[in-house]
Amino acid sequence: MLTGCIASTSQVNSEKAKSSLLGWVHGECLAIESHKLVLGDKITVIGVMEGHKITKATIGEKATSSDNCYALLEDRKEINTSSGYTFYLVEGIPNISTFGLSIVLVGNQPDLVINEGVAYADINGDGFRDRFGQCSTSEGVSFYISSGNSSEATKIWEGYYYLGYDSEVTCP
Repeated sequence: MLTGCIASTSQVNSEKAKSSLLGWVHGECLAIESHKLVLGDKITVIGVMEGHKITKATIGEKATSSDNCYALLEDRKEINTSSGYTFYLVEGIPNISTFGLSIVLVGNQPDLVINEGVAYADINGDGFRDRFGQCSTSEGVSFYISSGNSSEATKIWEGYYYLGYDSEVTCP
């Protein structure tokens, strides 16, 4: 039984950000609103747990089961697939267990930097650093890229991962 509602899936609020495909990763499984990625496409993975990390990887096969894709576990599959995501396996993430939850960029990459443990890049082309992050909702994880300083930040992209169980809310 569906007990929650998802108002939006991945959204990009700027033209430049739309030129790069954005998604999220849990383990070795990428969720992205594109069914056109092909084996070997290059991606940048930004680990957004404490102490952000950046690495390069490639797209593998489409994920069709929960064997390698936690988002497709029986208690999560219906909501995560109804959000418009296509799921792919990711290859080449070194020490994958240390990355945890991640945001993925496909296509032309802006310069990424890590400052004081947080990843930044100018995703929307406004000349300012945009921040990568994640927080917990009551039943899932909200991934986001925000623009502006923390007190006036505007989300320019967000993605949602339904976990299938109650979690402690850390999102504002």
